[in-house]
Amino acid sequence: DTSSTSSYKGYVYVASVNNSGAAVTRFTPQGAVDTSFNGNGSTPGTLVISGLGTGTPTSIAVSPDGLYVAVGGYFNGWGVALIDPIYSNGQGRILWSKSGLVSAGQVNGLTFDGSDTDQIYAAGWTSCGTGPTCMAALELDTSGNVPMSWNGGHGVFAFSTGSCLCGAANAIVD
Repeated sequence: DTSSTSSYKGYVYVASVNNSGAAVTRFTPQGAVDTSFNGNGSTPGTLVISGLGTGTPTSIAVSPDGLYVAVGGYFNGWGVALIDPIYSNGQGRILWSKSGLVSAGQVNGLTFDGSDTDQIYAAGWTSCGTGPTCMAALELDTSGNVPMSWNGGHGVFAFSTGSCLCGAANAIVD
C-alpha cells in the first residue's frame, strides 16, 4: 500500500502515487472526492506534487488549524512537500516541495508542532555513513528551512545504536 491518510474537520486527505510521483486527493466529510480542491486542474480533487520527482509518498499530516497539509516519503532520499489546502477558496496550492532533504532513506511519519508556528517534524530512517541504518528526525519551518534551534541548524538528527541495525522511526508526535 502506497497511500496514507489524514483528516481535518471531516475532510480526508490521501497521499498516493500518481505516475510514479506523489499526489494528494481530498475527500468531503461524506466520502466523495472534493472536486473544488484543484478544481481547475487536470484531475479535480487531486493535487499532483510534481516538484518531488519520482518516488513514493509514505506519510501525510494536517496541521491542527487546518492551514497546511504535509506529505513525505522517498524522493531521492527524504522528500517533503507543503500544501496550502484553503488557498483560493479551497482550490489549494503547493507552497514548496523538496526532495533529497536527507540523501538516503525516507520519511515514514510527519506531524506539526501544534503551535501557531506550525513547525513540521519528520521521522524515518537514513544510513549512518558506512554503518547501520539509523532512526532519524528532522524539523522544517513552513518555508521548508531547518530552524537554527533544531540540532544547531545542522538538519537531520540520526539515532544510532552502535553496530547493530536499529531500524526506522515510523511515527512522530509533538
